[in-house]
Amino acid sequence: MGAALVTSAALRRSPVSETESRWFQVAAEGDATELCLQMGHGANLNAQDSRGMTAAMTTAARGHKACLSLLAQRGAELDMFDHLDWTAAMHAAFRGHYDCLKVLVDCGVDLDAQDFLGTTAAIRAAIGGHEACVRLLAEHGANLRHKDHMGIIAEVHAIRKGHSPCAQVLKEKCAPLLPLEGHLCYEGQKGR
Repeated sequence: MGAALVTSAALRRSPVSETESRWFQVAAEGDATELCLQMGHGANLNAQDSRGMTAAMTTAARGHKACLSLLAQRGAELDMFDHLDWTAAMHAAFRGHYDCLKVLVDCGVDLDAQDFLGTTAAIRAAIGGHEACVRLLAEHGANLRHKDHMGIIAEVHAIRKGHSPCAQVLKEKCAPLLPLEGHLCYEGQKGR
């Protein structure tokens, strides 16, 4: 993790100011015009609310591509972590906001950043059952074999959540990478 990244352990927030409250409200609403006006008035692009959420995370989580693109163009930090150590990419992937995830991927965010459970954007996309997001992450080099802190990969998460089509995509994308034996890289599943 680079020095510029802010983790939840580093978050010691004072109450959000009225100006910051407006900034987060505009980001949540997805009003690109007002967001641009706020930027013109000196809004802190990387301000975090009491949960550690930035405007980039909020726009990614709500699917506001135009706002996220604007934030990226203006130099917002896109790899910051919220209080759960989620990044904007994790928020977009979990909610299936392909267009927002594409913006983040194109900006070169860390696709393998981990939250406090060791999950990544690929695992979050699998849990949400978002095939298109899984494909996008796979095509841009996300580690689909990464095991979370419980030893579970994205494919197994998709299966457990009943997202068979998503699990199939993960199986296909992992097939050239994994040995045939023990395909489901889950400690409790080896040999089954």
